[in-house]
Amino acid sequence: RTDASNEDAFIRNIDSTIDIFLKTVPLSDKEYQAKAYKNVFSGAEAVDVFLKNKICKNRGEGIKLAQYLLNAGLFRHVSNKRDFKDEKTAFYRLCERKNGAADNNTSNNC
Repeated sequence: RTDASNEDAFIRNIDSTIDIFLKTVPLSDKEYQAKAYKNVFSGAEAVDVFLKNKICKNRGEGIKLAQYLLNAGLFRHVSNKRDFKDEKTAFYRLCERKNGAADNNTSNNC
């Protein structure tokens, strides 16, 4: 039940987790295999944010949390893949929030 209690903690604190994530995730233009991606972050950068801000204890927890946020529609993979990857070449874009306001200068609907 340790995993369930950790997930419950993520869910109980999800609003503050999302707030920290949106304020600290590094968005930038990236290139991979001769294709440009504007205003994105990598999976590895997302997990780094969780670790740096002590939201998660390890990369495994960070991956679980990122998958939860991906499923919840906070961000999406640039090619709409459904599984979150903790990789420098897996790029994600923030989605427009439900209140209609775009976060971090993004205007991508998901």
